[in-house]
Amino acid sequence: MTAVCMIYGATGFTGRLILDAVLARGLRPVIAGRTEEAVRVLAARHQLPYRAFSLDDPDVAAEALEDVDVVLNAAGPFSATAEPLARLCIAHGVHYLDIGCERRVLERLGELDGLARNAEVTLLSGLGFSPAAGEALAGHLKRRLPGAVKLVIALSAPVPPSPGLVRAGLEIAMRPARVMRLGRMKTPRHRMRRFDFGIGSVRCFALDWGELAAIHRSTSVRNIDFFVQRRPDLARLLRLGPAVAALRGLSPVRQRLEAWAARQPEPSPERRRQCRSRLIGFAYDPMGQRAATRVHLPDPYTVTAEIAALALERVVTGPVRAGLHTPVQYLGTEFLGDIPGLPVDWEELELSAPGQIRLRIRRHVPLLQRLRTRGRMGQLVESRASSSGQPRSATPAGAETAGVLHVTAAAKPVCSPGDGQGHPETPESHTAPDGRSDMEDGHDGTDGVRRTGTD
Repeated sequence: MTAVCMIYGATGFTGRLILDAVLARGLRPVIAGRTEEAVRVLAARHQLPYRAFSLDDPDVAAEALEDVDVVLNAAGPFSATAEPLARLCIAHGVHYLDIGCERRVLERLGELDGLARNAEVTLLSGLGFSPAAGEALAGHLKRRLPGAVKLVIALSAPVPPSPGLVRAGLEIAMRPARVMRLGRMKTPRHRMRRFDFGIGSVRCFALDWGELAAIHRSTSVRNIDFFVQRRPDLARLLRLGPAVAALRGLSPVRQRLEAWAARQPEPSPERRRQCRSRLIGFAYDPMGQRAATRVHLPDPYTVTAEIAALALERVVTGPVRAGLHTPVQYLGTEFLGDIPGLPVDWEELELSAPGQIRLRIRRHVPLLQRLRTRGRMGQLVESRASSSGQPRSATPAGAETAGVLHVTAAAKPVCSPGDGQGHPETPESHTAPDGRSDMEDGHDGTDGVRRTGTD
């Protein structure tokens, strides 16, 4: 018996693209959405069954899922739709997929992993261009450098945002930028960096996006940075963030923001055909080895539709794999190559010879104790200088300065149990031969890179 699949949110811009890609694979899904008129018109155009329901009424939504086997959620914002629909699917034994891109959505779905396994239900989240393509690049880098302890991914997609992406951007803009350090979210020291996507150096800003959670889940790497090319439209969204966060609780403000997002024009087919998406990624291991790769893809909306259609087909036709999965965990690292007709160009970059590793060990010493230690060190240096007849010098090499000890060790592993005082040592940076560090937040991502392929 053929499984019954449903696309919830099929009337949206990305939802319609997904529907076309799913139909091209021979599947006949049920069209679903919140607005009955729009759902009915779209279903009549493709001669498909349809259902209209809102997640605000769980009883009606549960009735709509009665004879459905798989649901693909394309209705944003996913911060409002992903968890309620996923819980309904688990309760009724329906497999759940979505194209969400928010980190917190994936983390909240991770809390449902146990329930999904007990119910033998598949949860597959993050099937959008971002984070799926970024996670695929991270998996490629991890395979090239198995011992990687840090991954940096940057994305460039110069195409106007759709109304749904504007809504997601407003959600992200209300939160500060984040990077992952040792498995925890931290504020980056520098939000802006430059990367070479093969078209010259481009300014990018750090973003609290789904790649941080997806890459961590699939690769187990605990230090991850994600950057997006700075564009005027995204910069305006980020500037609106603090004001939106302060006023979003007011109903009139929320309604105006929704209306403003809905009025945003959809990217035209011509503009999408002219767009080329690019990603670049860097991997670093404790021994100072590095790897870098670029990926060239079509526009992000086309890639999203094809990835979602591939995943839906795999879930409908394949064996049940219960629990929460990211795209790479379910589809494999090379899933982009499994999409027929999708041009994907991988460009492995050759980096300059690795340099030394610089450790930065922060010792949590009380201020008074540090001052006393420095006073004794100063007296010791002065007494030695006077006895030897040499001029008084600064703090001797290797001495602690402001609670930070800088140690340079050539090709020395940095993942040791600790510094002897209960504080774990952590990789801070890999210093290139010219003394510059490509793990510092201000690095442009281009130093020491020699291309081995063509754009």
